[in-house]
Amino acid sequence: GKTTLAGSADEVPEMRKVLIIDIEGGVLSLKARYPSIETVRVKSWDDMQGVYDELYVGNHGYNTIVIDSLTEAQKMSMDEVMRKLVAEHEERNGDVPGIREWGINIEQTRKFVRAFRDLPVTTIFTALSKTEQIKRTGHTKTKPSLAGKVADEVAGFLDIVSYLYTKEVDREQQR
Repeated sequence: GKTTLAGSADEVPEMRKVLIIDIEGGVLSLKARYPSIETVRVKSWDDMQGVYDELYVGNHGYNTIVIDSLTEAQKMSMDEVMRKLVAEHEERNGDVPGIREWGINIEQTRKFVRAFRDLPVTTIFTALSKTEQIKRTGHTKTKPSLAGKVADEVAGFLDIVSYLYTKEVDREQQR
Protein backbone atom coordinates (compact mmCIF):
# COMPACT_ATOMS: atom_id res chain seq x y z
CA GLY A 1 0.00 0.00 0.00
CA LYS A 2 2.79 2.48 0.86
CA THR A 3 4.57 2.05 -2.47
CA THR A 4 1.35 2.33 -4.46
CA LEU A 5 0.30 5.42 -2.52
CA ALA A 6 3.69 7.03 -3.20
CA GLY A 7 3.44 6.02 -6.85
CA SER A 8 0.11 7.80 -7.15
CA ALA A 9 2.19 10.98 -7.43
CA ASP A 10 2.23 10.05 -11.11
CA GLU A 11 -1.46 11.01 -11.25
CA VAL A 12 -0.59 14.62 -10.40
CA PRO A 13 0.74 16.40 -13.50
CA GLU A 14 2.97 18.76 -11.46
CA MET A 15 4.63 15.78 -9.76
CA ARG A 16 5.43 13.84 -12.92
CA LYS A 17 8.10 12.47 -13.84
CA VAL A 18 8.43 10.10 -10.90
CA LEU A 19 11.48 8.01 -9.96
CA ILE A 20 11.19 5.31 -7.33
CA ILE A 21 14.42 4.32 -5.62
CA ASP A 22 13.58 0.71 -4.84
CA ILE A 23 15.42 -0.54 -1.78
CA GLU A 24 12.79 -3.07 -0.67
CA GLY A 25 12.56 -4.89 -3.99
CA GLY A 26 8.79 -4.61 -4.28
CA VAL A 27 7.61 -2.49 -7.20
CA LEU A 28 5.92 -5.12 -9.39
CA SER A 29 2.38 -4.17 -8.36
CA LEU A 30 3.20 -0.52 -8.93
CA LYS A 31 4.43 -0.99 -12.51
CA ALA A 32 1.07 -2.42 -13.61
CA ARG A 33 -0.85 0.56 -12.22
CA TYR A 34 1.67 3.31 -13.11
CA PRO A 35 3.69 2.06 -16.09
CA SER A 36 5.37 5.43 -16.77
CA ILE A 37 7.07 5.50 -13.36
CA GLU A 38 10.77 4.81 -13.57
CA THR A 39 12.50 2.70 -10.94
CA VAL A 40 16.08 2.06 -9.96
CA ARG A 41 16.97 -0.89 -7.74
CA VAL A 42 19.51 -0.06 -5.05
CA LYS A 43 21.24 -2.89 -3.17
CA SER A 44 24.10 -1.15 -1.37
CA TRP A 45 24.99 2.13 0.28
CA ASP A 46 27.45 2.79 -2.56
CA ASP A 47 24.63 2.26 -5.10
CA MET A 48 22.52 4.75 -3.14
CA GLN A 49 25.32 7.31 -3.13
CA GLY A 50 25.67 6.91 -6.90
CA VAL A 51 21.94 7.52 -7.44
CA TYR A 52 22.03 10.56 -5.15
CA ASP A 53 25.06 11.96 -6.98
CA GLU A 54 23.23 11.68 -10.32
CA LEU A 55 20.15 13.38 -8.90
CA TYR A 56 22.19 16.13 -7.25
CA VAL A 57 23.62 17.18 -10.60
CA GLY A 58 20.06 18.16 -11.49
CA ASN A 59 19.77 17.31 -15.19
CA HIS A 60 17.52 14.30 -14.65
CA GLY A 61 14.02 15.64 -15.44
CA TYR A 62 12.31 14.17 -12.36
CA ASN A 63 9.84 16.18 -10.33
CA THR A 64 9.29 13.51 -7.66
CA ILE A 65 11.71 11.07 -6.03
CA VAL A 66 10.36 8.23 -3.88
CA ILE A 67 12.63 6.45 -1.40
CA ASP A 68 11.08 3.04 -0.82
CA SER A 69 11.80 2.54 2.02
CA LEU A 70 13.60 4.54 4.67
CA THR A 71 13.43 1.52 6.98
CA GLU A 72 15.44 -0.53 4.49
CA ALA A 73 17.79 2.38 3.77
CA GLN A 74 18.75 2.49 7.46
CA LYS A 75 19.37 -1.28 7.45
CA MET A 76 21.48 -0.91 4.31
CA SER A 77 23.49 1.80 6.04
CA MET A 78 24.11 -0.45 9.03
CA ASP A 79 25.23 -3.26 6.71
CA GLU A 80 27.83 -0.88 5.27
CA VAL A 81 28.95 0.30 8.72
CA MET A 82 29.39 -3.30 9.87
CA ARG A 83 31.15 -4.36 6.66
CA LYS A 84 33.73 -1.61 7.18
CA LEU A 85 34.09 -2.47 10.87
CA VAL A 86 34.81 -6.15 10.19
CA ALA A 87 37.26 -5.22 7.41
CA GLU A 88 39.25 -3.21 9.95
CA HIS A 89 38.69 -5.52 12.94
CA GLU A 90 38.34 -9.14 11.83
CA GLU A 91 37.70 -10.29 15.41
CA ARG A 92 34.41 -8.34 15.53
CA ASN A 93 31.09 -10.06 14.81
CA GLY A 94 29.48 -8.36 11.81
CA ASP A 95 26.01 -9.05 13.17
CA VAL A 96 26.45 -7.29 16.52
CA PRO A 97 26.77 -3.51 16.27
CA GLY A 98 28.09 -1.59 19.24
CA ILE A 99 27.17 1.87 20.46
CA ARG A 100 29.69 3.48 18.07
CA GLU A 101 28.22 1.67 15.05
CA TRP A 102 24.68 2.65 16.04
CA GLY A 103 25.83 6.26 16.37
CA ILE A 104 27.34 6.21 12.89
CA ASN A 105 24.23 4.59 11.44
CA ILE A 106 21.84 7.05 13.04
CA GLU A 107 23.88 10.04 11.86
CA GLN A 108 24.09 8.58 8.33
CA THR A 109 20.31 8.17 8.34
CA ARG A 110 19.82 11.80 9.43
CA LYS A 111 22.15 13.01 6.68
CA PHE A 112 20.47 10.75 4.13
CA VAL A 113 16.99 12.12 4.86
CA ARG A 114 18.17 15.73 4.84
CA ALA A 115 20.15 15.27 1.60
CA PHE A 116 17.21 13.81 -0.33
CA ARG A 117 14.78 16.26 1.27
CA ASP A 118 16.92 19.17 0.09
CA LEU A 119 16.97 18.14 -3.57
CA PRO A 120 14.94 20.60 -5.71
CA VAL A 121 12.17 18.03 -6.22
CA THR A 122 9.31 16.57 -4.21
CA THR A 123 10.74 13.75 -2.13
CA ILE A 124 8.55 11.03 -0.67
CA PHE A 125 9.89 8.58 1.91
CA THR A 126 8.04 5.40 2.76
CA ALA A 127 8.79 3.46 5.93
CA LEU A 128 7.42 0.58 7.89
CA SER A 129 5.70 1.62 11.09
CA LYS A 130 6.10 0.58 14.68
CA THR A 131 3.69 1.11 17.53
CA GLU A 132 4.82 1.78 21.06
CA GLN A 133 2.70 1.93 24.16
CA ILE A 134 3.21 4.93 26.41
CA LYS A 135 3.36 3.41 29.88
CA ARG A 136 2.26 6.53 31.74
CA THR A 137 -0.99 6.97 29.78
CA GLY A 138 -1.59 3.59 28.15
CA HIS A 139 -1.97 5.29 24.76
CA THR A 140 -0.12 4.07 21.71
CA LYS A 141 2.20 6.05 19.46
CA THR A 142 2.91 5.09 15.86
CA LYS A 143 6.13 6.22 14.24
CA PRO A 144 8.51 5.11 11.49
CA SER A 145 10.22 1.80 12.11
CA LEU A 146 13.71 3.21 12.48
CA ALA A 147 16.37 2.51 15.06
CA GLY A 148 17.38 4.97 17.73
CA LYS A 149 16.39 8.59 18.16
CA VAL A 150 16.00 9.11 14.42
CA ALA A 151 12.58 7.39 14.64
CA ASP A 152 11.38 10.36 16.68
CA GLU A 153 13.35 13.00 14.77
CA VAL A 154 12.68 12.18 11.12
CA ALA A 155 9.12 13.55 11.11
CA GLY A 156 10.54 16.94 12.09
CA PHE A 157 12.76 16.95 9.00
CA LEU A 158 9.77 16.76 6.64
CA ASP A 159 6.87 19.04 5.71
CA ILE A 160 4.13 16.40 5.62
CA VAL A 161 3.93 13.11 7.48
CA SER A 162 1.05 10.69 7.01
CA TYR A 163 0.17 7.20 8.14
CA LEU A 164 -1.51 4.64 5.88
CA TYR A 165 -3.50 2.06 7.78
CA THR A 166 -6.41 -0.32 7.33
CA LYS A 167 -9.67 -0.42 9.25
CA GLU A 168 -12.86 -2.36 8.97
CA VAL A 169 -15.76 -0.53 7.34
CA ASP A 170 -18.98 -2.43 6.70
CA ARG A 171 -17.14 -5.71 7.38
CA GLU A 172 -14.46 -4.91 4.79
CA GLN A 173 -10.85 -3.91 5.33
CA GLN A 174 -10.22 -0.51 3.79
CA ARG A 175 -7.11 1.65 3.59
